[in-house]
Amino acid sequence: MIMAQGPQRRREGDPMLRRAMLSKDGRVKASFEDGTWIVVEPTGSSYTYYDSASKRGLPKQNCISAFARNTHHRKLALALDFRNAHVPRTFWCRALQRHYEETGRPGWSTQILIERAAWVVPASGLGEGNEDDSVTLKSKDGRRSASLRSRKRRFSVCYPVLYETARSDDGPVYSYNLQHQHFSSEECPGEWRELLDAIARQSSAEAGAEDEILVTSLPKAESGESAEWIETSGSPFWETHAEVLYPRDAAIVLEWTLHCSFRFLYDREEAEILTHFDGGVLVSRNEGREFEHVSPNAAGGRTHRPASGHFKSRRQIVTLDKISEEATSIFSFYEKVVDYASSFLQHSTRAKRQDGHGELGRGSRANPAVSNEIFLERTDDDVGRMVAFEDRRVWIKFVDRAFLEMTHDHAFCKVFLPSGEVRAVRSHNPIGVEDYVAIAREFAAWAFQTPNERDKQIQIRSSIEAQIEASRRMAKMIDWHLGSRDPALLAA
Repeated sequence: MIMAQGPQRRREGDPMLRRAMLSKDGRVKASFEDGTWIVVEPTGSSYTYYDSASKRGLPKQNCISAFARNTHHRKLALALDFRNAHVPRTFWCRALQRHYEETGRPGWSTQILIERAAWVVPASGLGEGNEDDSVTLKSKDGRRSASLRSRKRRFSVCYPVLYETARSDDGPVYSYNLQHQHFSSEECPGEWRELLDAIARQSSAEAGAEDEILVTSLPKAESGESAEWIETSGSPFWETHAEVLYPRDAAIVLEWTLHCSFRFLYDREEAEILTHFDGGVLVSRNEGREFEHVSPNAAGGRTHRPASGHFKSRRQIVTLDKISEEATSIFSFYEKVVDYASSFLQHSTRAKRQDGHGELGRGSRANPAVSNEIFLERTDDDVGRMVAFEDRRVWIKFVDRAFLEMTHDHAFCKVFLPSGEVRAVRSHNPIGVEDYVAIAREFAAWAFQTPNERDKQIQIRSSIEAQIEASRRMAKMIDWHLGSRDPALLAA
């Protein structure tokens, strides 16, 4: 069964998610009722936790998802769960797995590697007997499913995702979680496009068409410990809890709220709105001047709802509170939703067009990584794990739980101390973290030397050591010649 896109059931003590947003560059901002919020970076491997009311004096904390603090893990898991449900490649970390175990998300381990799914798309019978207009298909083994809803506008898929491989005496053991993902049919990722087209084609086929057999590759979860943050340059959107703001440096492609989900169709510059309570969909027309309301039931018609804000000399700001509190009737509810969606579409369209003119992303300080392939890896019992990437970046996880990241040009280092403090320093002047940076510079210099350079360095070092030893022995011979006749002095 495909999970709904509305809010999941909460356990007592869980944080209350108020708003979650996914930007075009892959960042996620999740805001909570207690006034805190999390910004997850595009890869999912790092995040920033904000708490303006923090009593510890840390309103902003840069953290790595793999080492998420206990006070962060539930909120981080909710943000990652939202991200994984709407992007092709999922990210896995211990905080997310702990959340799955606490909420009862299906998971299992087996020695069978599941890499593909086989589907038989029947020529007829899809969607028969459904009260709504949904079309549901299960794979041959019954562990995967896909569905089309809302007049084929919403595509959902459920499949087992491989997140961890362990070794045992009997061979590798593969661990899986059941992943639900939701996309717009117009912007379905390439991994599922063939399946979506087959379901849509067969559901519209006339009698006499043949069944279609498909085999699709299943995406695997990604994991990592890289520490990269995009510079926000003091953007009020990323660094405040206010809900009426949108970012200037990225287009928002999906916004989740308690009552609705707003999706920006990037190529068409239109919006789709899903209302959680009834599964209805509103689709914008004419750049948001009107919305076509598609009823969730098969017999329902289509209603056109104009966006009042476009025809007012001074637009009224519609917030999430106004959608929930001022909606005294279903008509008032949809009026507020449409006006909010019109504003959402306007901001996303403007950000997209600015991006097309090269006006976005100028403040990015993320490492210009061209490869995440490991070039060299070393482990030292006294130091820790040292890794050099092919793009010349270096990171080291020290035995004392400190973490260091060096840029590709080896000019800057960021050190995450065991106390939680973060130091960003120049490599040639690492005040306060001299020992960590010295180890990183020595490892980086060694890692990116050619074999000939290493041989030459070894020869030079051996020659210097030999000269030092010869000088030491010569000094002892002189001392022996000048006065001491102890044979043991020469033997030393």
